[in-house]
Amino acid sequence: MGPHVPISEEHVRLDTMHNAWYNVALDNRLHLATLRPGRLRILDIGYGTGIWAVEMKKLYPDSEITAIDIGNDHPTVDEDGYQVHHGVDWRPGVDFMQDDWGLKDGSFDFIHAGMLHSFVEALETGKTSSAESLVSGQAEFLELDWTPRCDVATSPSSSDVSRWWHAMQIASTSIGKPLDYPADIEAIIQRAGCTVLNHRVIDVQTAEDLFNLNADDPQICITHWYRIFMFTPAYKTLNGMSMALLTRQLGWTPADVAALVVRVNYQLNLTHSPYYHNL
Repeated sequence: MGPHVPISEEHVRLDTMHNAWYNVALDNRLHLATLRPGRLRILDIGYGTGIWAVEMKKLYPDSEITAIDIGNDHPTVDEDGYQVHHGVDWRPGVDFMQDDWGLKDGSFDFIHAGMLHSFVEALETGKTSSAESLVSGQAEFLELDWTPRCDVATSPSSSDVSRWWHAMQIASTSIGKPLDYPADIEAIIQRAGCTVLNHRVIDVQTAEDLFNLNADDPQICITHWYRIFMFTPAYKTLNGMSMALLTRQLGWTPADVAALVVRVNYQLNLTHSPYYHNL
């Protein structure tokens, strides 16, 4: 057990996001793939707070689970804020854009990457060893496409949401890390050496119908948890996404970014907002 480290708001936000996707959207499943019986070797790419890897270890206690991330710290997953290992081989400080991740070829039966947009970029550029790291198993990627989609004519191109997203596209592309989720993701995965077995898309609405809060409706539950990690003031999700990109790359002032984020949050948060994301 390591030193006591306070659990940050960001850790809580990320764990809330985990709950939204795995416990709600995937119906209390950590993966959709059917894994072979017996001792498994599992790789978690981008472990974040460590919650997925820890829960997988509980689900498959005899398996060897390796978790890698670009950060330099082991995740804090204990409810009291203590760093613990939970039987997982944590490997921080891995650069996903490099060819060598310190992994042996053919060393894993199942690979998982969740909410890791830079991993999609690594797949596109070929700078990932995921296919080589698999024995004959499967890889599963879960991503939220941050594009604010709208299927009705109530979102003119001049809206604050459209202005924000256009600015984010320009800023992220200028540093070679576009936020746009590639439309040809299946082809990208195939070029990386994998065969696509299933590509599932789930709509995530930004608005919650306060007059129809049916707890048994999966779509309503997904929206509810999305809204917690997205709009809880302490988490500052949109502000955190936008501030550095728009000030450093486009020269906006912090005040201008903050003001736009407030308006975007308002539009996405409206009871009858037409916007949604793809998961």
